[in-house]
Amino acid sequence: MYNFPELKQIKTKRFALGLTQQYLAKQANISQSLLAKIEAGNVVPSYLITKRIFEKLDELENSDSKKASDIMNHKVIKLKPEDTISKAINLAIKHSISQFPVEENGEIIGSITTSDMLDAGKKSLVSEHISGMLPSVGKDMPVDVIKSIVKSSGAVLVVESGKVIGIITAEELL
Repeated sequence: MYNFPELKQIKTKRFALGLTQQYLAKQANISQSLLAKIEAGNVVPSYLITKRIFEKLDELENSDSKKASDIMNHKVIKLKPEDTISKAINLAIKHSISQFPVEENGEIIGSITTSDMLDAGKKSLVSEHISGMLPSVGKDMPVDVIKSIVKSSGAVLVVESGKVIGIITAEELL
């Protein structure tokens, strides 16, 4: 029989690895809502579920793979909502960038991609074509985990203490 750490360690370990509840739940083959209830102390999981969660956390923690900080692009070019699409296009071409975080008052409020810009008038504003938020990960998140996120979102922001310190796109993963 396996002696597990206290259940409250699930959340602590998950945060230390930079994992989302959704990702860990998927890896442990449980629902995200169940994981949220376990982390909140509202549900005591069965032995098998607890075992799967801690085994997955141990596997990710002991992974020798590269981390987000090893491959991220440290230069994150951000746009402001009041920037023109013309400016965004020029930056995209100059720096070979296909997506930008959009920042307002020091906070990321969304993103814009070159696909978003295709039908936009060059004089229109970024705020008129803004997309959803890019997912964010911690700097210690294993690259193996990041790959699946980038496949669905196009890019991830690397965050430390609430500040964006890098970006990872498919190009960094090649």
